[in-house]
Amino acid sequence: MTRILIAIAAVLFLGVTDQASAASVFRLKADCAVIGDGVADDTAAIQACIANAQVSGGVIIAEIGDYKTTSCLSVTKTITIQGQGYAGHRQYPAAINASVFRPTANFLCVASNTPVFLERFQIHYAPGVNTAKGIILDGSGGTLSYNTDSIIRDVFIINANQCVVSVNVSRLRFDNNTLEGCGQVSMITAHVANPDGGDSFIANNTFSGQPTFAHLLYISGGALRIINNKFNGGGNAAIYILPDPCSGNPPLAGFGGPFITGNSIEGTPYGMIVQQQPGCENARLDLLHVVGNEFGATLKGIWFRDGSISGGWIRTVTVGLNTFIGMGATNSIVIDPNSVTNTQIGLNAIH
Repeated sequence: MTRILIAIAAVLFLGVTDQASAASVFRLKADCAVIGDGVADDTAAIQACIANAQVSGGVIIAEIGDYKTTSCLSVTKTITIQGQGYAGHRQYPAAINASVFRPTANFLCVASNTPVFLERFQIHYAPGVNTAKGIILDGSGGTLSYNTDSIIRDVFIINANQCVVSVNVSRLRFDNNTLEGCGQVSMITAHVANPDGGDSFIANNTFSGQPTFAHLLYISGGALRIINNKFNGGGNAAIYILPDPCSGNPPLAGFGGPFITGNSIEGTPYGMIVQQQPGCENARLDLLHVVGNEFGATLKGIWFRDGSISGGWIRTVTVGLNTFIGMGATNSIVIDPNSVTNTQIGLNAIH
């Protein structure tokens, strides 16, 4: 089953590199006077390059080098940013044969309703505690504004406080990325203006390190697919589902149908927590499917936490064909009172 899922995901994520064939190309060093030596502040030169490229939906090529930035680079229209590979976590402070951005603040601030395409570069913060966000992906503003159809793949982000923050997004393809050493959260999906979330995919990624809250914090977004990811380490949970906002009639219209399969989780206290947002006592979560995953947590595998709605605030849950290692039968699947209605649990292996 895993091989089939990987093949499907590979088809879904084809096409980022092809953007270069139909748009103007801007090379950071050769065309935009960016230094890229890791010492000079390249913020202004890169921002000017972005401004020129996004006029025509162009492509920015980040040649091999170290690019220092000191404020968030702003993207407001469709653009492609392509590097020439990443160095990995062992190459700080010198990158070899890689495109490495070294920010001292938030790195990339996207506020666009049209897609952006990011691939094959590294965002590398210096070791130590910071409050920075690596990539912030959002719409251009307004009540029903959200970014649509963006693709982020083959990007390595290390040591940010929050590595990726997806604010208002529809149909995001997040594939084959590495998020490592994130301080608080590796990735947040919080689609405030678009709670439906629009069938986004988070697939084939590696989440590593010890974030204090979660690797993946899933706040809203219907029909999110979390497929074939590796979650390694963490101070709390690998996947934390915490629905919000709680307004609307019915509340959280469109928040439902998340499908979580083929993931491997190890070294976290909790594999997955599903919790009602404090202050959102009327919030409900529908159609949660957790199938074919490996849980190697130290305390609890899947924890459905109690809610305020009698009979359960989580409705129609399927948990099957998962493997739980080291937690015992009692702590592999924990269902609190008033948490789940209509649960189908079966064919899970507990070791």
